[in-house]
Amino acid sequence: MGLPFAETPDILAFVLQISVTLFASANMMCTSAINTALGIVNTSVLLFVFVSGLVFGDPQSLINRDGGGFFPYGGEGVAKASFGVLFALSEFEMISMSAEVIIWQNF
Repeated sequence: MGLPFAETPDILAFVLQISVTLFASANMMCTSAINTALGIVNTSVLLFVFVSGLVFGDPQSLINRDGGGFFPYGGEGVAKASFGVLFALSEFEMISMSAEVIIWQNF
């Protein structure tokens, strides 16, 4: 075996490594800026819907046990549905992580 380092520095490899690093960094900054802009748009839409609901909404339609309403089963129904969604999401996460581990073991 030879020495771990070359006798002369490899300028081409150094320039290539620096250019790839700068390119990846620029793309990460661009992706970060796009994610920030989309997050602002998403928050703006949520605020618009919330304020519109406060201004134009009818409080009687929230809990209307006769005609349905937005919360036909009250707080208990919302809690039950939330627990069900949380359970389904955690199961989906476990299945997807298992599938990812299986895929990467084959490579």
